[in-house]
Amino acid sequence: MPIYKISTGISLPRIALIALIVTLQFAISDTIFLKTGFRILDADITEVNSHHIVFLQNNVSNRISIRDVVRIVLTASPDSIDRLTLRSGESIIGSVSSITYDSVSIVSKHDSAISVFPASEVLNVSGRTKALSYRSPEDKFVFLASRTIYFEAGKPTKPLPESAYRFTLSTSASLPAGNFRFSLPDKMEGNSSFGYGIGFELDYQLTPENSMIYAFQYTENRIDSPDSLGSDFSLWKNLALMIGIKKYFQWNVLSGYPSYLEGLFGGLFSTPPENDRYLFDKTLSIVFGVGGGVYISDNVSVGIRYLNSYPQFNSSFKGRDFVPYGVEQNFSVVLFAVGYSMGSGN
Repeated sequence: MPIYKISTGISLPRIALIALIVTLQFAISDTIFLKTGFRILDADITEVNSHHIVFLQNNVSNRISIRDVVRIVLTASPDSIDRLTLRSGESIIGSVSSITYDSVSIVSKHDSAISVFPASEVLNVSGRTKALSYRSPEDKFVFLASRTIYFEAGKPTKPLPESAYRFTLSTSASLPAGNFRFSLPDKMEGNSSFGYGIGFELDYQLTPENSMIYAFQYTENRIDSPDSLGSDFSLWKNLALMIGIKKYFQWNVLSGYPSYLEGLFGGLFSTPPENDRYLFDKTLSIVFGVGGGVYISDNVSVGIRYLNSYPQFNSSFKGRDFVPYGVEQNFSVVLFAVGYSMGSGN
């Protein structure tokens, strides 16, 4: 990429100023994905060999061991010209007419001559065409010209087939925000206590930023029952089956970590707690939820999810006929979850 220097007091022609703004706006921005789950953004990769990857970032040359890299994503420039850089340091400006795994052809802008170079003589190609000449441990040279290039043990490899589906299994701490209200024989309240949750989620990618999600969420919470109701109650159990939308975005505060927001709704199947005196029927109600989180690696995510519903139950005394007493629960829980995902989802 050419370097533009503007000194004060010099007035540039309007068309040159527009060209400069466009050039800066569409600067090369390659991405390097590391095994640790971190990403190097806004890079300009200039060299790849069996030992390391060399890249420019903020006009500073850096290098990283290729064994630490999972994949790289190359970004072509909208420039109308290509630049072919040879290992000797010479550069040729023109238009790349063809590129194969071991050679590249370029038409020179200077004299329209067509030149063909083997991959062993080329360092990289930038501009409308982005390609890197890779030198293997056996001193063989090939061009890496795909948009996404995967590496295994420091060598380019064919990626696994991509899928539009992504499966996530999560475990969570369940923090209730509502009370368990008894109306037998008089209104009394018992607090829902800290519990746990298990979740399963299937994402289907609609666009690069949006997914349809099908979620299963199971929670268990202990109930602190009033003393007048006899012995302690069993666990309060809920199973939610939901559908919703997940929106992915890049949050500047967490640069390099993909974040997401989600909205859900569905059905809640509740098994109310029981003790040695009272029985309650099961019930089905509507549940709503919102949440968000961040992927700290390609597979591991941390997030928070809020679910809310208002199931109501009828009760009976053990050994007696049905009595018209009831229980009302504001099923309102906050889940702090850690999830592990499988599948590319793209």
